[in-house]
Amino acid sequence: LYYSSGAASKRRRVIQQWDLARMYGKSRSAISRVLKPETAARIIRQTAEDRGEEAGELLASIQAAKV
Repeated sequence: LYYSSGAASKRRRVIQQWDLARMYGKSRSAISRVLKPETAARIIRQTAEDRGEEAGELLASIQAAKV
C-alpha cells in the first residue's frame, strides 16, 4: 500500500488519509497517528522483532516489494 500526501507520480496513485480510513473502517485521526514517523518506526521495529529480523532487513524487504 502506498501512501502519499503529495501529487501522484505516473505509477502510483495518491491515497488520502480519508481513503485509508474508509478502507480500514477507522477514523482519519487514527490513520494520521499510525502514519506519524515515530509510530511507523515503532511498528517496523516491533514487526522486525516478531519476525526475528533486524529493522533494516524488514525495511529492505518492504522497499524491494515496492519495485
